[in-house]
Amino acid sequence: MKFLNKNRALCLVPHPDDTAFSMSWTVKKHPDTIFEMLYLTPGGFTDSTRGENRYKEDVQFWNTLGVHNVRFHYLHGYELERDFTSVLINAVERLIDIKQYDAVFGPTEFDSNYDHVLVNRLMMPLVRSLPITTIEYRNASTLYEWSPNLFVELTDEDMTNKISVMWQSFPTQTDAKYFEEKNIRNFHTDFISGKRGFGYSEMFRLRHFYM
Repeated sequence: MKFLNKNRALCLVPHPDDTAFSMSWTVKKHPDTIFEMLYLTPGGFTDSTRGENRYKEDVQFWNTLGVHNVRFHYLHGYELERDFTSVLINAVERLIDIKQYDAVFGPTEFDSNYDHVLVNRLMMPLVRSLPITTIEYRNASTLYEWSPNLFVELTDEDMTNKISVMWQSFPTQTDAKYFEEKNIRNFHTDFISGKRGFGYSEMFRLRHFYM
């Protein structure tokens, strides 16, 4: 099965674990779409766990999840807080050929983590005039001003398994509040998706959609 009938999606990842937390079951449920993770930093600039080990944790997560439709890219030598958007756009375009993708995922503009906001600003300049679908994914620091319009259901068993794989794969993050079980479960609940009978879901917002 393909996600929205897309063949190949580029996922902008501000910090390792962002897409694992936000959309990993979506990736798992759509094995016929290739999801390519573009890591823009090895962690927040002031995060004591920042470093190459964070990349390894994220790769370990996807391997433990048992998916075969994930690829990895790394943007080295740049800082979201330091470099202008145009510099980052040029660096990404040298690293990958954006025309190869029919979807781009990124974090939301309504976010309390400034790195996420900065990465959101890369999405539209990257696709420019190309007919590439753009999708925002909800993450742990997304603000209430943002509203999802697309939901991917997780069963109770899915949710339990997702938490287990996250805890196994990200030992540097297990003390973080957003890694507590009750907070992970709360993150995956929403009134709108609940009306459809979804106990848990991963949440997205379609910004621009091309068939």
